[in-house]
Amino acid sequence: PGTLCTRRYRKQITGARGAYRRRRAHHGKPGRANTLRRRNTTARDAPRAARRAYCDPMSISRIASITVPVADIDRALVLYRDTLGFSIFRDLGDTPESRAVHLTAPGGGTTITLMDGTVDAPAGSLRGAVLQVRDIAAALGCLRWGGVTEHWFDAHAPGGPAALFADADGNVWTLWQPAEVPAPIAA
Repeated sequence: PGTLCTRRYRKQITGARGAYRRRRAHHGKPGRANTLRRRNTTARDAPRAARRAYCDPMSISRIASITVPVADIDRALVLYRDTLGFSIFRDLGDTPESRAVHLTAPGGGTTITLMDGTVDAPAGSLRGAVLQVRDIAAALGCLRWGGVTEHWFDAHAPGGPAALFADADGNVWTLWQPAEVPAPIAA
């Protein structure tokens, strides 16, 4: 951009575009120099200490809830409440379009929300959610007792034994038992 004279001046100066702007700022008119050097300011341009005030990455303390899209909530409750041991935290009731039920894990923490109708994802589209257990063999026994079979099991996975299973709608969950970390050897 600019006149032919400006383009010639830019060609005479070797180096990056930033060098051109710096040199032009010293040799140009006072008002013009400021417009050449000005650019849109973003959070990236703010000093690090100032950025922390409004975009602290540690302000997220936990994942509060995971939405599980299902076709029939009553059928899903048989697995999640009766087999896996989740307890109903809040049932938002039936509406003509949808229903949502919040469930809490036996150990507390993150809740799951069973939803039908209003969620954009189709029933059975959840992938990659992990349920941590203390004893994976006992957890798989409970699943089998509830009529669920695992799709995959690896007793020697790098982080500890893990197994995949799916609910009646096809939502795939991972059961994971953390590997025991050996105690440090005293020196």
